[in-house]
Amino acid sequence: MVAINTVLMSSDEHLHRVLWMDKKLDIAYLFDMTVQRMPYAMRCSDIDQQTKDGAMSTINDPFLRMQAESKIPEKSKQVRDQIWVLMEDIVVCEPDVYDKGKRSGMISKKAEDSGKQIKSIHRYLKQYWLHGKSKNAFLPQYSDRGGKGQERPGSATGAKRGRPRKYDDSSGRNVDEETKLIFEKAVKKYYH
Repeated sequence: MVAINTVLMSSDEHLHRVLWMDKKLDIAYLFDMTVQRMPYAMRCSDIDQQTKDGAMSTINDPFLRMQAESKIPEKSKQVRDQIWVLMEDIVVCEPDVYDKGKRSGMISKKAEDSGKQIKSIHRYLKQYWLHGKSKNAFLPQYSDRGGKGQERPGSATGAKRGRPRKYDDSSGRNVDEETKLIFEKAVKKYYH
């Protein structure tokens, strides 16, 4: 049985989240989690038929963010709550938020009132739908950022990594093994 927030995998291996459904009206709105386009409408009877035929199957939610409130860092809570205050008015307007015309008006008004860009509000909506329509969808994922402890290889063409110099015409150079040794010797000599 398909319900709201169920994640379905289609035969083309795309993941779809059921965002809203009304069995009486025979309509559901789904969000393609693989391509992350805006929600699309589908008949509930078609979803049921495709799950029976094997064209779609239910799977465990790989994107759901379940975390105990006590284990969330204070900074992350602040970021989440700021975004929630911005987005709450829009996300609770179901099913209107799934209709392109109505959603466009809501987003434009919110962008005008808040000073945020429309693109940012779209990104927040997709993030909300991707992570299970919960407030914790807006938690920042600092653990997914950067590459702590990983070395970044130099370019195969030898091009300089990083930002170009602003006031100098020289291009600089990448740090190679020889340069690393020089840094290590200097650190040992002057700081240890």
